[in-house]
Amino acid sequence: MGAQVKVVFLMHDTGDFNGAQDGASGLYVYPNVSDADATYGDSLAALGEKCVPGSSKAKLAFGTKTHDDANAAKTAMGVGGIDVSDGTGSTWALSEDSTELSLTVDFASKTNLNAWQTKFEAFWDSSDLSKLVWQDKSKGAWDSY
Repeated sequence: MGAQVKVVFLMHDTGDFNGAQDGASGLYVYPNVSDADATYGDSLAALGEKCVPGSSKAKLAFGTKTHDDANAAKTAMGVGGIDVSDGTGSTWALSEDSTELSLTVDFASKTNLNAWQTKFEAFWDSSDLSKLVWQDKSKGAWDSY
């Protein structure tokens, strides 16, 4: 019996920013300068990193980016380099609303699944957070043996 893994990625859209730019410093700020819990960044990407991609604060600060197709999403998100060679097959798909990119990988054995998981975690841990990508773990699936 095999196993299947599905990982779902989303990306914040810096073109859909719900904060402000501080006139005095030029820094981007969310939610606003007068807020005691304000987060600042010298660029929208830096602000997004400080808000932590996928967090409630980041989701309020930025909209979710839409993509033309799965290949465009993979490129924009920087996830196209995920090694799927341990699987027996894999599929990339973009959701109907063009915001969620999913990767589904099938495995013939638990050994293959474990090997892939180790590679995936290493890839994800070395990801560039400035791309403002996160995983929606509530929509992912990690079938096991």
